[in-house]
Amino acid sequence: MLTTVSDDVVVVYAVCAEVEAGLTLTLILTLPRPEALKVPCDGVVSRTQVFTVRGRSFGVDVVGTDDVDWSLRVTTREE
Repeated sequence: MLTTVSDDVVVVYAVCAEVEAGLTLTLILTLPRPEALKVPCDGVVSRTQVFTVRGRSFGVDVVGTDDVDWSLRVTTREE
């Protein structure tokens, strides 16, 4: 997923719908960040703010197994 941002902060919502012990999704962001974001597969929506650069592309790579059902949404603060 790649999008151009018009704000200095975006909000990333992610959920892994498979409820299985030990399964996680990993979100790798294209902007500098100390570590990838881990999303447990427990059916609960995870939310995090990410500081961005206005007018610059922002991307998220989702790493998980093929049998995991997940959803991701990136919004601005105002949405």
